[in-house]
Amino acid sequence: MRCYRDGGCGPYEMCSCSECPASKPEYLKRDFSKTDAIRLKATHIQWDTDGEDVLLPMEIIVPDGMTDEDEISDYLSDQTGFCHTGFHLEHI
Repeated sequence: MRCYRDGGCGPYEMCSCSECPASKPEYLKRDFSKTDAIRLKATHIQWDTDGEDVLLPMEIIVPDGMTDEDEISDYLSDQTGFCHTGFHLEHI
């Protein structure tokens, strides 16, 4: 992934530049080879509970290599049975 300044935020489009790991120099210098699994964590998940009083996680670890935002979105809903209205992604 590249910083938005280089053409696209990818899974970090919902983050501000100060939160986005892709905008940090050490990230841009990193060599993501095929053997280097990209690990992400969904944070600040905004669950859509229709007013139900439910205890849901605010963070969920995304399976290794899953980077497509639509796939991650489906994964989050599949894990809890609830839809969401947004989330942030962080590198771990």
